[in-house]
Amino acid sequence: MAVSPCSYDFFTFLYSAQICKKRRGLETIKLIFVHGTKNYFRDDNLRTDEQNQTFFQNVIIPGISLLEDCDSFMWIKRSDINLENVDPTNIFPRGYSPVKPVSEYLPGELIAAQIRNDKPSLLRAPDYALKLAQDYLSITSKGKPVITLTTRELERENNNKTRNIKISEWHAALTDLSEDFTPIIIRDTGKSHDNQLFEGITECPQAAVHLPFRMALYSSAYLNFTKNAGPSLLLLYGECNTIFLSEYDNDVTALSENWFKNHFGMDGNSQYPMTTISKKFVWGKEDRENIVNFCYETSQNDMSSAELNQFSSSENIKASIIAAVRHLVKVMQYNLMVEDVKLYREIEKLNQNYRVFSNLQEDLLKIEKGNLPQGTVNTLIKEASKYE
Repeated sequence: MAVSPCSYDFFTFLYSAQICKKRRGLETIKLIFVHGTKNYFRDDNLRTDEQNQTFFQNVIIPGISLLEDCDSFMWIKRSDINLENVDPTNIFPRGYSPVKPVSEYLPGELIAAQIRNDKPSLLRAPDYALKLAQDYLSITSKGKPVITLTTRELERENNNKTRNIKISEWHAALTDLSEDFTPIIIRDTGKSHDNQLFEGITECPQAAVHLPFRMALYSSAYLNFTKNAGPSLLLLYGECNTIFLSEYDNDVTALSENWFKNHFGMDGNSQYPMTTISKKFVWGKEDRENIVNFCYETSQNDMSSAELNQFSSSENIKASIIAAVRHLVKVMQYNLMVEDVKLYREIEKLNQNYRVFSNLQEDLLKIEKGNLPQGTVNTLIKEASKYE
C-alpha cells in the first residue's frame, strides 16, 4: 500500500494475479497487504486517511472473497515480511521485495496476457452472496430479466462530467424498458440513501454498501450498464454481461486518450484487455435508442463464455504491442521466465505485420543498456528461436 492506491484498482491487481497463478500452474494464492508509509497507506492526496481506512475495510477486505483460490491473507508491517525462502517465480508482482516494492494495479499484465494468449480466470461472488442476490431478485424482479445501472456521482476527477450518466436519456430508456425488464439502480455509496434518481425505478442500497452482494447481483442480472466508475472493474473481471459506456476527458489524466493508449493499449474503438465477450466497451453512444437496443440484442449465452474480446483495429494492436514491450522490459529486469519467451514470440509475430518496431531485436538490445542485466535479450532471442 506504499506504491498502490487504496481504490478499486485493487481488483485489476487481483485479476492479474489470478491469471498469473493459472498461467504458472499454481493452485492457491496467499495475499499479503503491506502497510504503506502514511498511516498505513500511500502518501498521496486522492483520499483522506479516514477515507482510506473506510475503503480498505468496506471494499478491499470484502473483495478478497471474490478470489476463490485465495487461501489466506495478512495485513502486516513491511519489516515483518520474510520472503527469503520463497521462489521468486512464485511472487506477484514480479520483482517485489520489501526493500523495493513493486506495484501492478495498471493493466500491463493484462495486455501481456492477451498477447500471450493466456486464459482468463474471472473473479466470482461467493456462494452465500449469490444466494442473497437470488433471494432478493425473486422478490424484486417481478419475473422479468434484470438490468442494472451503476452510477458515479462523485465530483473528483470528473472535470467535464463524462463519468456521470445522462439523466434524460436514461429516464427515457428506462421508461421504454420497464415493460419487459426490471431495472435496478446501484448508486454511489454516499448517495445510496438519497432521493431516488428515477421515480418508480428500484434502487438497491444493499449493493452500494456490500461488495460481495454487489458482485452477486451483477452476476445474476441479464445485463449491467456502467460508466467509468470504480465498481466497473468488478463488471469487467466478473461473470457479468456488461455494457461499459465510455468517453474521453483529456482534462483528467486517467480519462485521457493518451492514458488509455499508453496504459491500456486502447483507442476510441477498443475493448478492455483480457475481458471476455460478455463485456463491451461502447464509446460515445449513451442515448435512449442505443441503451434500449443493447438490452434487446444481448445474448445471455455470452456471460458464461471464456472467449476473449479481440483487438478491434490496427491502432489498438500497435498501442498494445508498445505496452507489451514496456511490460516485458519491466519484468525481465528481475529474471527471465518461459512466459517472457512466449510473450516475445507473440509480439514478434504481431510486429511482422504492423511494423511498430523496424527491428525488434535491435531495439530491445538498445533498451537493455541501463535497463536490463547484460545478456538478457540475447538469451531471450536464443530461447525464442528454439520454438521456431
